[in-house]
Amino acid sequence: MNTNDPYYNVFDHMVQVCSGKWDVVASRYNLLADAAKRYPAQTPCPITGKGNTKFRLQRGWEDSGLGYHNDRGAISILQVVSEIEGINKGEAAKRLIAMCGGSNVDFNPKQVKAIRNRTFKLDEKEAKKRCNSIQKVLKDCVPASESDIVKMYFKTRTGLDYNVIPDTLLFHPELAYYEYDNQKKKPVFAGKHPALVCKFVDVDGQGITLHRIFLQVNADGSVSKLKQESKVEKGEFIDPKKVMSPPRDMSRGNIRLFEKDGITEAPMGGFVGSFTEGVETGMAVLNATGISTMACYSDTILANQDVDRMVEKNLKFVVIWGDKDAGFAGQDKAFKLARKFRRKGVEAQVVLPSLPITGKGVDWEDELKAFGPDHLLDMMTRSVTYDEAKAEHEKFVEAGGLS
Repeated sequence: MNTNDPYYNVFDHMVQVCSGKWDVVASRYNLLADAAKRYPAQTPCPITGKGNTKFRLQRGWEDSGLGYHNDRGAISILQVVSEIEGINKGEAAKRLIAMCGGSNVDFNPKQVKAIRNRTFKLDEKEAKKRCNSIQKVLKDCVPASESDIVKMYFKTRTGLDYNVIPDTLLFHPELAYYEYDNQKKKPVFAGKHPALVCKFVDVDGQGITLHRIFLQVNADGSVSKLKQESKVEKGEFIDPKKVMSPPRDMSRGNIRLFEKDGITEAPMGGFVGSFTEGVETGMAVLNATGISTMACYSDTILANQDVDRMVEKNLKFVVIWGDKDAGFAGQDKAFKLARKFRRKGVEAQVVLPSLPITGKGVDWEDELKAFGPDHLLDMMTRSVTYDEAKAEHEKFVEAGGLS
């Protein structure tokens, strides 16, 4: 194994060795093995074993090593193994290379590039099927700005009326919800429900897929995410947030929360943009600051944004509104994106909520609800460093925050 190669990267070597062999890795860990056996159904968290519908492996996982966690978004088997073993990802990658028999396989950058390029490719028939499913949903949608249900959903969450609801957000009055029954190997109809439908696009604004947030109107007139018992997993609730199967790679896309006149111009020339994880957080930031915002759906996709193309489009200044997660994932990925921008000469700052970490964490909706929109404008000037964020998180852990 030529680790002295100046271009050697342990993670790239892992991709080279483990592609097509992730089932070997899964077989070594009971909960991952269960997820593989029950694919594509949802299974308990492979790290903690909690919940019955927390995790699922993604299509093509044997090649890509990717899964999805309902609380954390897209997650790699590498990350899962790292947390199970209690080691950093570099050490975990070395173990996976050995596990898949790659210790004596020479590193080949060209092979890695070819593997990455083929990681997400569907046959034409499947891609067309997914596109048709997306178009079927779109044809029955109306602008979210015309929906009292969507307006009340955001108001229920923050207590505020939003002045701006971009045309990238849509509303479907009765969208069908399906669960997958692993025993019967078929989808099960779980009713029709109102839904906030978000257009997920690439850096050029071309559509990739739709993110759906199923809603319910409560007896008091408030609107919240759908809470309905699962028909196939006894004692569990269905996931109210579902992304439609994308016909192409969505790992670098986002939901554009722009006002109709487009992305915000920066005083020094070029453009300025904000980045958040969830669309609800993104809407809070957009309405409080007026700055064009990209909601990335998960912390993994947040950190994976197409920085090179954005720099080409003259993005000069970015504000990354990180979540304060109990596990530090939100903070870590926000700083990862900031570092990518800074390496390209873009001024990038990370801001985090001032509220202390509680429960699973706090985000900017919590901050907006607690302090109002003027506070978020003020917080834009209070960027934090990685060391400051890490120190606060360590105090939270020492106080028993993750127990």
